[in-house]
Amino acid sequence: MTPLQKIIYGIILVLPLYLAKVVFFGVPTNLLEISIIGALLFGATKYSYGKIWHVLLRRHKNIVLAIGAILLGGLLSTIVSQNYMQGFGILKGWFAIPLVFAFLVYGQLQSAQEAKIFLRAVFYSGVIVALIALVYYLFGQVTYDGRLRSFFLSPNHLAMYLAPAIVIGILNFEDEILGQREKKKRQRILWQAGSLVTILLFAVYLTKSYAAWGAIGGSIFLMSILRGSVGKTKIKNLVIVIGLIVLLFSTQLQSQRGTDFTEKFERSSLASRMMIWKVALKIGAEHPFFGIGPGNFQTVYLAYQIHYPPYLEWAVPQPHNIFLAFWLQTGIIGLGGFIVLLFLWARPLIKGFYINKNPASAGVLGVMFYMLFHGLIDTPYWKNDLAIIFWLVIVIGLFISWEENNPKKEHYKSIR
Repeated sequence: MTPLQKIIYGIILVLPLYLAKVVFFGVPTNLLEISIIGALLFGATKYSYGKIWHVLLRRHKNIVLAIGAILLGGLLSTIVSQNYMQGFGILKGWFAIPLVFAFLVYGQLQSAQEAKIFLRAVFYSGVIVALIALVYYLFGQVTYDGRLRSFFLSPNHLAMYLAPAIVIGILNFEDEILGQREKKKRQRILWQAGSLVTILLFAVYLTKSYAAWGAIGGSIFLMSILRGSVGKTKIKNLVIVIGLIVLLFSTQLQSQRGTDFTEKFERSSLASRMMIWKVALKIGAEHPFFGIGPGNFQTVYLAYQIHYPPYLEWAVPQPHNIFLAFWLQTGIIGLGGFIVLLFLWARPLIKGFYINKNPASAGVLGVMFYMLFHGLIDTPYWKNDLAIIFWLVIVIGLFISWEENNPKKEHYKSIR
């Protein structure tokens, strides 16, 4: 690996460093952001960022325009809301810095194998966090309702960080096993990968994040549908996934969280989310063009209490839906850019994976499917580490789809 690749790999391993807050020359930041800026400055001494930017514009002009729409929407929404400190802080931490990191990653990609190396870093970072979380569990450090959250702010945050690692582990190691001819090597990979994925699965199980469980299962099943070519295989995969999900949820029937969900549905987390969505839609209807500005949902949500029965949940920093979050915090321009970005990014990748079964596409597609499934009832983007994983998946997917469609063209070797 190049020196910058090693730095990028290391940064991915320690993504939770965003939790270590510092003030640098009067500007609130964190150790993760400082690390990324340091990597940017280091890369500037060795690589031509102008050439990388030229390559991005030449290969992915429409994608760049869609990203520009998201940023423009966020900027306009912040200006209209007039909450400049909060808005610009979010644009910095959840958009500008992750995009800078993604830019650095793209400039270091020259092959699908290198792309898989960075995905492996996400996987191993998840394993490290899961092991730390299990230490918390062994010492009885759980929430009042017995859910594991480790050093994150909530169990859902922990689950959302570990879930992409699970998807990458299952899909990428599966490809390695299928591509290995020697039985002993297949068994060794299976044992090693199985052990690490089991650690991740157990940690996510202890979070009792039902949305994460379902989204992981949905992502793996959808990828098996795209991978499969025989009808019986698809049916078998469906039965297995549904069976595992049913078995998983059955373990929660007698728990406090499960009882609250089944017997006290009117006060369950899903009932709370339904109320949040109802309020969010009303807010969006009254602020359709520019939204309410990044980071303002909690305040506006509480102000709308007078229109509804008593809320089931009061601390609600996000609307628990990724599309509502983009609409309310980046306006209709940002939401449009986000949807166009997803469409332009996913279409060639899905087509290429379905036809060519390119294993390099499996990890990025699986993670994105997970984020979108989970994003229906939560916001697996609006957080420093998750935003970086999102844009990492985007740029790796862009590189893979371009490489598939232009196999005979020279890459810009002069970038590195």
